[in-house]
Amino acid sequence: MNRGKPQTRPTRPIAPTPGVNPFTIRPDPNQVRPTALNPGANPYPIRPSLSQNRYSALAHFPPLNQTALPQCSSSNMLVLKKPFSQDPESSVSPSGKLRFSQKQTSESYAMKQPENFAEAVSPATKKVTGKALSTEKENFEVYPLYTLPILALDKELENFEIRNLLKPVYNNRNCVDSDNALKTRRYFEFILIDTGSIEIEHELADQSDPDSIAYSKFTIKKILSPSNWLTDHLLTPINLSKRFNPQTFNWFDYRNAWMNFLFVRPITHSWFVKYCTEASTSVIPRWFYEWWSYFGGNKQVRPKRFEDGYLQFQIDENISTLPKHIKLCKYFFKRRLSYIISWTFCTAEFDRIKYLSKEIRIKGWSPAKRESPSSSKRPPVKDSPSKSELKQRLEKALSELDNEKANPDQAAIEQLLEEASSQSDDNGDMLNPKALAQSYLNPFD
Repeated sequence: MNRGKPQTRPTRPIAPTPGVNPFTIRPDPNQVRPTALNPGANPYPIRPSLSQNRYSALAHFPPLNQTALPQCSSSNMLVLKKPFSQDPESSVSPSGKLRFSQKQTSESYAMKQPENFAEAVSPATKKVTGKALSTEKENFEVYPLYTLPILALDKELENFEIRNLLKPVYNNRNCVDSDNALKTRRYFEFILIDTGSIEIEHELADQSDPDSIAYSKFTIKKILSPSNWLTDHLLTPINLSKRFNPQTFNWFDYRNAWMNFLFVRPITHSWFVKYCTEASTSVIPRWFYEWWSYFGGNKQVRPKRFEDGYLQFQIDENISTLPKHIKLCKYFFKRRLSYIISWTFCTAEFDRIKYLSKEIRIKGWSPAKRESPSSSKRPPVKDSPSKSELKQRLEKALSELDNEKANPDQAAIEQLLEEASSQSDDNGDMLNPKALAQSYLNPFD
């Protein structure tokens, strides 16, 4: 979509004709249709295998069989079984209802009744004791990052309230900017889930209502570029894995999905950003730096303990001469620095013309340092154990926890986690037991 240009109001979809299925996909007249000489032709290409030869578009091949979208192994991902906060009061929404965590998968986007959505997390969990938050928790302020102009306002509309300006622009709580009214925020979110680009967890205020999202978390898993796209042509329509309307997407829909999936609700909703190991070590496509300039972290939200290493990081990566937002993007990915995104509607002036706009806001976040009450009673560790030794001790501790008859030493387990977390300066290593627990703390306190 075009940024910085006035957006025209999308036309309303035509009402469906009685007796005609509204979800029937009309074939493109430019596509090859089945004929008597070519009965196997398919007007809608199915998703090709990632091992397909990218440069065989002109070669003759039989029709491809539909394959599943690329997905990260679910066995390596954490399925949260309890609310993010250990404080039972934070599991209650402002209306007094309990909140539930719901992990988003492709099944969540199937066109079915809300009660058949992914199983919600039970809030009945016990409060974890034995560790107390220290007073060294770093505080961050909400920082306005970027203002996206949406619609130029005529002079007689400049003094209107924002809520009145929104009525002709957005409907049905769909706050995305698209030229197709059917391409909603959920459609764009489905594209990113279906391509394995992100993993999303929504914290629900009402288990029976999938739209009652209190706040959300998303983990960046991978970012596709035009050179490694799923088909040979960027405009080739690709089927979604579940029945949806629209049913297909292309590269430009994928790019727009990154720009629009965050707009759940202004002011009261926020996103917590995380990164998986593969994303932090992969090459960042150049087009993604534009997304980072709109929604990415900056110096104001960077934790203090990572300020000193930023200069040395630029030298080591040989990126000192690059633009500021590109250097920060690389640094946040490599160090896996989490932060929080929110947004709101506003009016802003560009070139002496007032626009209805979206203001993107960010806030820093740093894992709170935790200390054990019995830490003063334990002797300090003289030598750091090797990774193999730590692995053996962790396996032994986990086996003791699984054994009902065993009486595990809580202080020894806490010390073991402390030693494991000291092996890396990462801010959110999914293989680091302590950082894994810290990364799911409630960042919205």
